[in-house]
Amino acid sequence: MLDLILSGEIAAGTRLDQRQLAKRLETTTAPLREAFSALENEGLLVRQQGLGVFCRVYTVPEIEEMVEIRGVLESLAARRATAHITAVEANELREIAMQLSQPIKPDGVSEFLQCHVGFHKRVIQISRSPRLQALLEFHHFVDVVLANIAPQLWKIEPHDHLGLVNALESGNPEWAEQAMRNHIAPTYQKRFAALRARFGEGPIFSQRTA
Repeated sequence: MLDLILSGEIAAGTRLDQRQLAKRLETTTAPLREAFSALENEGLLVRQQGLGVFCRVYTVPEIEEMVEIRGVLESLAARRATAHITAVEANELREIAMQLSQPIKPDGVSEFLQCHVGFHKRVIQISRSPRLQALLEFHHFVDVVLANIAPQLWKIEPHDHLGLVNALESGNPEWAEQAMRNHIAPTYQKRFAALRARFGEGPIFSQRTA
């Protein structure tokens, strides 16, 4: 079900029917209820009293706040990672960073996003902080969701990650923290401006075409 939400097949604002979904996913309603509960906790679904469960609709300020939180927490993760990163882990990150620096093929956005999320999750793992990892788990879904909801506005483009790897393996926590902060914030400025021009402060609905 998570894949259906992230791919945009279940659009923002859609009311979810447990029986129909169970049939579609070839399962029973019992595990589906557990999935609903987990996705509610992660903020991807919202339950409205007397109406049912809906796929979450985000507003621009909500997305902006989530990215701001992500920036603070990931910067802390980068700072912590400098004390733990091994040569093997640095090489692993460098390989991923090289992939992320390549031009994105027209049909390669999903693959790029998976690679991008993988890079940032790996940094968090290297920080050796399960609490940070738990706090940041949901915030990495933002790019994937919005790339499907508003692909013309939330453009996904390759950007530098090699500088982050250099900062992480430098052993300098201040450099790594600032490098991550500088990496995240500028990436989103143009995207937020485009979203506000289209949606204002209101909910962001899908602009995908059939």
